Amino acid sequence: MRLRTDAPAALAGLLPLIPADAPSGARSFYLATCYVAAVHRALPERSAADNVALVTQSLRRLARWLPGPLVRLRRWLWFQPWYNRPFAKSILGPGPDSFVGEYVPGPDKNSFGVNYHRCGLQLFLARASLPELGPLVCGLDHLESEIFGLGLVRTGTLAQGAKMCDFRWTRPPER
Repeated sequence: MRLRTDAPAALAGLLPLIPADAPSGARSFYLATCYVAAVHRALPERSAADNVALVTQSLRRLARWLPGPLVRLRRWLWFQPWYNRPFAKSILGPGPDSFVGEYVPGPDKNSFGVNYHRCGLQLFLARASLPELGPLVCGLDHLESEIFGLGLVRTGTLAQGAKMCDFRWTRPPER
């Protein structure tokens, strides 16, 4: 029951920490991170890893309800350069709390990447006094890739101590 009452209250306290000048593409990342942080604040006796695992389990269950055509459409769109290039650029921003990085074209139309040299989510979590969630939130990218079949590979993230977040997506063979 605490999750039903305390998480919404925690969420209300976290939303104002999202940078007002957050680029449009980054807003969904900030919101998702707010939800994870709200669960963690609502269940402080549990570890960050356990709380992120709870969110992950919930997202896996919700994903079962996604219609197949929607999943296939998302995967198809993700690998269209006219979609992924502007989307990647829509995440980057000029503000001091923004994501900084660049789009990396792949060797063919079925792959591309993004390098982040500054992570807005890492800065957001530091402002929220929850830096321990950073590496765990990064793991949710792999869940999204799994659900939509996006073929994400990454060698490191800023939150894990790497020099950059190096996202690389390659369209997996159709299932």
